[in-house]
Amino acid sequence: MNRWDKWVVDVTLIKPDYPDLLCFCPVENFGEPNEAIVFGMNLLTTPEGFKERNEGKAVAIIHEGGQEAVDKWCADNPDIVARLKCVKQ
Repeated sequence: MNRWDKWVVDVTLIKPDYPDLLCFCPVENFGEPNEAIVFGMNLLTTPEGFKERNEGKAVAIIHEGGQEAVDKWCADNPDIVARLKCVKQ
C-alpha cells in the first residue's frame, strides 16, 4: 500500500521542452485541518505514467503564482488538463 493516495500536480516548473512531464506531489492528511503538501517527495511522470503506477488520485493543480497562474496554465494546456482527468477518478 502506498503511503500517499492523494496528490497535487505542481505546474510551476513545467518545462516547454517536456510539457508531458508533470510534477506530482503527495498530500498528507488530505481534507483534515493539518493537511500538507509534501514538497521534495515529488514524482515526475506523465499523467498516464502516474495512473500506471497506481499511486492514487490527483486532487488539484497548484502553481506558486496562485489560482490565477493555475487558471492560465489550464487555459494554455487544455490537452494536458484533459489527460489529467484519467488520474482524478
